[in-house]
Amino acid sequence: MVMVLHIHEVFALAAMAGADELPNFPDPFPGRLAAEVRAVLAQARAALADRGVIRLQGDGTYTPDPAAAPLLAACLLPEVAITATFAGPGEPPAVRRFQIAGEAALEVRIRWPEDPTCELLPLAGTGEVVRELAAFFRLPGGKETPASFGPASGGSGRLPAPRLEEARALAGAAGPDAARRLLEGTGVSPGVAGALAAALARPAGNGALVGFCRKEAGWSVRGFGLLAGEGGLWLLRPFARAGTEWVEVSPATPAQVVAAVAELLTSAAAEGDRVRAGQSPGTGVLAGLWNGGAP
Repeated sequence: MVMVLHIHEVFALAAMAGADELPNFPDPFPGRLAAEVRAVLAQARAALADRGVIRLQGDGTYTPDPAAAPLLAACLLPEVAITATFAGPGEPPAVRRFQIAGEAALEVRIRWPEDPTCELLPLAGTGEVVRELAAFFRLPGGKETPASFGPASGGSGRLPAPRLEEARALAGAAGPDAARRLLEGTGVSPGVAGALAAALARPAGNGALVGFCRKEAGWSVRGFGLLAGEGGLWLLRPFARAGTEWVEVSPATPAQVVAAVAELLTSAAAEGDRVRAGQSPGTGVLAGLWNGGAP
C-alpha cells in the first residue's frame, strides 16, 4: 500500500522519532523562523493523528500505527538512502530515491516544491530495489534498453575527475578526437582514451548512484557513475588521491553494473550501525523517542 504524506508531515514524524537527518528529502523550511516551523509541525502532527498514522497514548506520547511502522522506519531512520540519476540522449536527468531499513525497503517520490506531497512505495526488500535500479539505468532486462549497452573495450584507467569533466565537455563541443587527445594527456592508454572519448561524444546514457550509509555518528557516502555510448559501457568509480578527486574508468558488462549496484546496497546496509536496543518489538521504529511535545 502506497503511503502519501505531506512533506511537513514527514518532518513532523522525523522530529518525533528523533531522526536527525533525512538525506533524500529537501528542506521545506528555508528561511523560516523556528517558531513558525514548530507551529507548522504541530499542525502536521495533529493531521497525522487524525488520520491514524500515529496514535496518542494515555501518557501523552504517540506510537506509530503498527501497519505503517516498517514503512515509517525505512522513511525516517533508514540504514541506506539511495539517490539515482539517469539521462538518455537529449533527455533531462531523471531522479529516483530509495531507502532501506532492515527488511523494509521503499521508493520515495518527491516533487517538492511543485507538489508538497510525498509518496512512500513499499518494495520487497533490497532485491527489488536492485531490479528497479537496473530498469532505471536501462540495462538488459529493464525498459528501453539501448543497443549500445554492451561492454566497453580498451581496458581500465585512472585520471583526475576534473580532467574527465573537461573531456566530456570537449567531446560534446569538438568531437571524440579532441577528447581522446586530452584523455591521452592524462596518462591513460590510447585504447582507453579512444573508447572513452567515443562514449563521451555520443552518449547513450549517463547515470550515477549515490548511497548515504548510516553510521553510529553521521553518514558515509559512496557511489559510482555509469556511462554508455559508442565506446561501450563504463563504470566510473571516484576515489581520493593526495587530496584530489580521481576517477577509475572501467569497462563493464550490464551484469557487472547490476552486481555493482547490489554490492553497494548490501555493503551499505551491513555498515548501517543503527542502535536497536530502544526499538519496540515488531515495529522497526525507535519507540522510546516518540513524544507528544511540540517537535
